[in-house]
Amino acid sequence: MKTSSRMVLSLISGVALAGLLSGCGLLEIFGRGLSELCDVDTYVVNKTEDTNDGVCTADDCSLREAVITANACGGEHAIELPAGIYPLTVAGTREDEAATGDLDLTADITLVGVNSIVDGNGLDTVFHVLEPAAVEITSVIVQGANGAGILTESELRLQHVTIRDNDGPGLLISDRPASADLDNVTIERNRGEYGGGIVLSFTGQMTIRSAVISENYASAQGGGIWMQAGSLAQISGLTLEENRADDAGGGMFSYGRVFMIGSQVRGNQGGGVHFAVIDVAGGGTTRESVEIAETTFSNNAGLAIRNDGADIDLIRVRIRENDAGIRNDGEMSIQTSQISANRESGVTNLGQLTIEDTTIDANRSSVGGGIYSRGETLVERTTISNNTADNFGAGVFVGGGSLRVVNSTVSGNRAGLGGGGIAYASEEGGTPPERIELEDSTVADNSPGGLLGEVSLLRTIVAGNTERDCSQRMDSRGYNLDQDGSCGLTEPGDLSGVDPLLRALADNGGETLTHALVPESPAVNAAGTICAATDQRGVVRPDGPACDIGAFEYTIVLAVGTPDPFSSAVPIAQPKGPTTCRSGPSVVYPPLAYFDIGQELVLQSRNGNGTWLEIQLEGERPCWSNKDLLELDPGFNVMDLPLGFIPPTPTWTIVPPTEPSDAGPQGCWHQGPNDNQPICYVPCPPQPNPGGACTP
Repeated sequence: MKTSSRMVLSLISGVALAGLLSGCGLLEIFGRGLSELCDVDTYVVNKTEDTNDGVCTADDCSLREAVITANACGGEHAIELPAGIYPLTVAGTREDEAATGDLDLTADITLVGVNSIVDGNGLDTVFHVLEPAAVEITSVIVQGANGAGILTESELRLQHVTIRDNDGPGLLISDRPASADLDNVTIERNRGEYGGGIVLSFTGQMTIRSAVISENYASAQGGGIWMQAGSLAQISGLTLEENRADDAGGGMFSYGRVFMIGSQVRGNQGGGVHFAVIDVAGGGTTRESVEIAETTFSNNAGLAIRNDGADIDLIRVRIRENDAGIRNDGEMSIQTSQISANRESGVTNLGQLTIEDTTIDANRSSVGGGIYSRGETLVERTTISNNTADNFGAGVFVGGGSLRVVNSTVSGNRAGLGGGGIAYASEEGGTPPERIELEDSTVADNSPGGLLGEVSLLRTIVAGNTERDCSQRMDSRGYNLDQDGSCGLTEPGDLSGVDPLLRALADNGGETLTHALVPESPAVNAAGTICAATDQRGVVRPDGPACDIGAFEYTIVLAVGTPDPFSSAVPIAQPKGPTTCRSGPSVVYPPLAYFDIGQELVLQSRNGNGTWLEIQLEGERPCWSNKDLLELDPGFNVMDLPLGFIPPTPTWTIVPPTEPSDAGPQGCWHQGPNDNQPICYVPCPPQPNPGGACTP
């Protein structure tokens, strides 16, 4: 007969544990009684005392007795653990039958509590899962172990579990087939040598779906998590915070494979995460792969991420306000990320590093505030801005190896001594850098100086840097532009001593901020027809007869009502009546277009006092209209528009009078500096005197 799932039989009450475990076999001793007991689905614990004087019965069932009974019966069983505190008091260690010390689980057991507390009382590990058991623990608090709070050598699933205040790691996952699945788990205030919160042994596997691992301590490595070579962790929804390690890896130290997404690593002492390799006999290492995505590293004491030889991909990560950002001594790729406000360099590379579509902003260091490189570094579609250095290379300092910067912007960086944008020099005892190359890039508004040391330039703008754009003659490969003539540009297509007319660093589309070109910029269509396939934002090059110099490709907006990439967020206006649009913000500029009432216009910028607004024409260069002639959206403030580039005031040339017509309103003939033929203007410009009457 099979009992109901919640019934506990009392047929064998008082039978000693020794009888249960005798070599004669349980069924042989207890016959039909044990058979019926083992048919029970759920054992209900009904006392908090830790006794071992018989099997689990309806009248007398401790947690230990429930575990022993479930183990003895084998198969699948559940144990219900009511709310309360369950201290383990039966002393003893080093046996795996749950008779003394920890609770050894050898069957497929589901333990369900109600935030029930199981206290190891300083005796031993609290729970020990042995092969081939599959164990699930829900709504239980595990504390007070002398050793690991939970040790698993088989399959373990934890839901709504807290593991805390153990004198050993909170969770120890042994070698395969050991695995642990954590969902809504908290592991806090545990202590160990290697691994305070979790230890993941050789070939062990762990899946974290949601967890908080905090305030754990390791006297060596891995305050929150420590992983051996060959192990695997798949992590999402993890908060790894305020853990501490005396040696390295305050949050995590790993020789294994890690895949992490959607997590927070913050406030750890001894660094955020540290990945390393082990040398193997006969040569080589245990290099593992690591992928971290959509995760934030913040306020860690030490490096946010340290890589000592692993192969790491970082995708959409945020690394901010740490003692230091990233140090790479292996292979690393950083994609679509933000590295900002770190106190000792944003990125340090001594290995192989690729950075793409990333912002490196407001970091500081003695040298190399944004990037310090002595390895092989490739930077693509990235903005390095507003970093500081006490000495040299606020944006980038290259002390060895090679640096290649493509389709990127280096802007607004400040150094104490020189090379505000990019500086390179061989450090004492070091190997000089092999080569620094900039292609299709913009280096602007850095101080003091844009480039320090010889740099190879191709289709690159160096402009607006204080003191000097370049410290010396650069290795030009053509189609470059400098503003002050200090870069020694003499190759075909070079423009030396020319203002590129850059807009301020802003969000012009794409993943990163860029310096937009105004339509009149000499860099537009000046880089030849061979260039990178896209600009820094991903806009296809060329947009016109030739490519533009620098990281930004100027484009004409083709669809009416579609804002220019660098226009205001609220760009639409309509003429109140027939309206003239001129080449500059005054009636002295020649008209380029006429608008009819109701036509939608895309606003791009303003003049200094906002009385004239620049409008993007469909398929044409922008033009200017008086604000009072335009109907603006309610609540729109024209001063929110960026300040536009004001072209030089035209110099008018008087032309001979032309015989006026008798019909229509009269205007004046004038010829501007860019006009081959006289144009009839209505009304007549105030200066100079009109050259003759005309009929428009």
